[in-house]
Amino acid sequence: ALLYGLPCWRIIKAIFSHITGKLNANITPCMPTYIQLDPKNSSCVSVSWTANNRAANYSVSAVGEDGTHTCTSSGSSCDITGLPCGSIYEVTVLATSAAGQSLSSYYETLETGKELTLCGRIIAAQC
Repeated sequence: ALLYGLPCWRIIKAIFSHITGKLNANITPCMPTYIQLDPKNSSCVSVSWTANNRAANYSVSAVGEDGTHTCTSSGSSCDITGLPCGSIYEVTVLATSAAGQSLSSYYETLETGKELTLCGRIIAAQC
């Protein structure tokens, strides 16, 4: 049987019960949208998004030269901490549910504050 009208054109996990005669379908979550970055301080950014599936868990990744920083949430925001000053990251959000994973969100660019130096000494930190 074909199923029409599924959101996001995602693969589904369909289980037909011979006992009840019903088809149970779990739809993979949609890609998180409207990613917003709200820097809290020099080493922390709050990431929020539109959560399209209440049953999903969300993983946020900030990928930069120093590696990957992550946070997780069952809601629509989480905080990434431990970010060094003067770094640039590509931040994405991924939704996961019992039916599978969404596509990764489009990335948003995050640039943490920069240190001001004079003759090799830090004179101010804009972090």
